[in-house]
Amino acid sequence: MKKPSPKTTVIEEELTRIFPSEWIKETARETKFIKRSREVDPVMFFWALILSFGVGVSRSLASIRRCYGSMAAKELVPSAFYDRFTPELVEFLKRCIA
Repeated sequence: MKKPSPKTTVIEEELTRIFPSEWIKETARETKFIKRSREVDPVMFFWALILSFGVGVSRSLASIRRCYGSMAAKELVPSAFYDRFTPELVEFLKRCIA
């Protein structure tokens, strides 16, 4: 396995300091983005969504769904993933950047 570079580790540590898993879960519940954590992991959804975008990167919802599946080690049927793009997700993401 390839050892992460020190720069990558610092970036990962800083991102997880800014957005701790427990905070993401609590915010997802407060905004009603996640009502039950059985089907979709809000932490994995957040990171898949955030890390799928970048400068000059063109992503589709299908590629973000595959990214989520890879990160969460759990495949979601397309409808279960696409149905998450709701006003509650918008409120959740607004809280994350506030």
